[in-house]
Amino acid sequence: HTVSSPINLNRKNGTHVIINIGSNLDPIVPNPKDDPCTLAVAFEPIVGHLIPDHPALHVVSGAVSSTSGLSAMNIYNLDGRSSSLSKASYNARWNKNSKMK
Repeated sequence: HTVSSPINLNRKNGTHVIINIGSNLDPIVPNPKDDPCTLAVAFEPIVGHLIPDHPALHVVSGAVSSTSGLSAMNIYNLDGRSSSLSKASYNARWNKNSKMK
């Protein structure tokens, strides 16, 4: 069992954190005018490198699972807009051109 080092968010006491799992290209980010102390952490294993920079956003290029270790991602939809550690349970228009990564 491997434990990764913590992400340094430079949080101050009272800071809120938005956790966005599987954010794709459009993660939830705080509006600094509404709440300048809120930070967002987006977990995106496929297209994380394409997410635009935001001063209150930290992107983790990885998936979230209940078990530790490495696994292949199943990529669905155009440009990896849908992905999962599991295979799709049924065939549909959005998952017919799947691939592994």
